[in-house]
Amino acid sequence: LNISDSGRGLRIEVEMEDISGWGGAEDTELRLQVPADASLSASGVSADVRITGSRGESVFAESVSGDVDVRADCQRLELKSVSGDLDFAGSADRTSAEAVSGDVTLVGVDDDLEVSLVSGDLELDATVGGEPGQSVTGAMDVNSLVQFVLREAYMENTKHLHFYAQKVRFYNELK
Repeated sequence: LNISDSGRGLRIEVEMEDISGWGGAEDTELRLQVPADASLSASGVSADVRITGSRGESVFAESVSGDVDVRADCQRLELKSVSGDLDFAGSADRTSAEAVSGDVTLVGVDDDLEVSLVSGDLELDATVGGEPGQSVTGAMDVNSLVQFVLREAYMENTKHLHFYAQKVRFYNELK
């Protein structure tokens, strides 16, 4: 477990010691208790991300291969998943949700809303024009969808290359 000061807040990172093989590491569960009014940013790779009870100004949560589940009351909400479901309940003034392969459920968001889905279902309970519980539908912009998929594919490949570079560095240090 590495804890450092990023200049904007604390950064807490779980690093696996044994990276010698696929699936060889045990599961890790990290539970943090932070002030309810703290803004949060959480991300995971092959991990679920769960945030509950936040009342901070902003909440950012993402996972590359896992579900994202947030229960919060915030002004800005940003959720991302490459392969996993996004689930939000609470209240959010401004919301952005992107999922490549997974379902998206948003309950309690205002109409300042941006949702991108490639493959999955959308369940939405939003406040539209001051009236809660309105259903929202919209046309899909194909150019935006293609740009999103290309950007996510690039980011996914970059993460994989970084992982392999760390592995090579680790084995070179063993020599």
